[in-house]
Amino acid sequence: MGRIKVGISSCLLGQQVRYNGGHKHSSLCNGELARYFDYVPSCPEQGAGLGVPRPAMRLQGEPEAPRAVLVEDPGHDLTEALARYAAQRMPSLAGLCGYIFIAKSPSCGLFDVKIHRPDGTLQPRASRGLFAAALVRAMPLLPVEEEGRLHDPELRQSFITRVFAWHHWQQLCREGLSAAGLQTFHLRYRASLRARNPAACEDLEQLLSKAFVQLPEALAARYFRQLMRALEPVPSATEAWQR
Repeated sequence: MGRIKVGISSCLLGQQVRYNGGHKHSSLCNGELARYFDYVPSCPEQGAGLGVPRPAMRLQGEPEAPRAVLVEDPGHDLTEALARYAAQRMPSLAGLCGYIFIAKSPSCGLFDVKIHRPDGTLQPRASRGLFAAALVRAMPLLPVEEEGRLHDPELRQSFITRVFAWHHWQQLCREGLSAAGLQTFHLRYRASLRARNPAACEDLEQLLSKAFVQLPEALAARYFRQLMRALEPVPSATEAWQR
């Protein structure tokens, strides 16, 4: 089996695409995780034509719908440029099995990205970066994580498990769904489910028992949705709101 395709913020691979011309090379992503994954890099800010180096930007406005503006010139709004890039990029990301983002970025941050008010003070709630938010909206079940959090062994194992589950599910769908195929797929992840969420595992097994009397296709979407949610790490209060 070839390595699984996972999207990643380009700077984490050592590409010098950050606003200051630097990078955020990740030894974890380029070491341990690279044994499993074939990376598909993206830099939304560079992709939106903002150049390298470029003026720093930040998120401003309301947490539910922040705008991307330049730090030194808040009247210069980059939101639409980033939105156009995201819309153009999404179709090419449809084959991914996961995504690793750089933290705190106004485009790529997945959690706790600061939102400023027009007067420069911070909103009490944080948000996602604009590109990360667009990807999560487009593919809400796709396994996503921030590079920094992957240094936590439990979060790293959760992400890897979810990526492999996504990959194997896509294989199963291509081969054709059947009651036996669903049961075999479930057995592959049963131990992880039992350890992480026994109640969810029981619910999924009750659902699968119906596959022998109903068409598997009728249960597949519901089963996979519940599986991916059950395999997720327990979110903090902030992460729960951002999800």
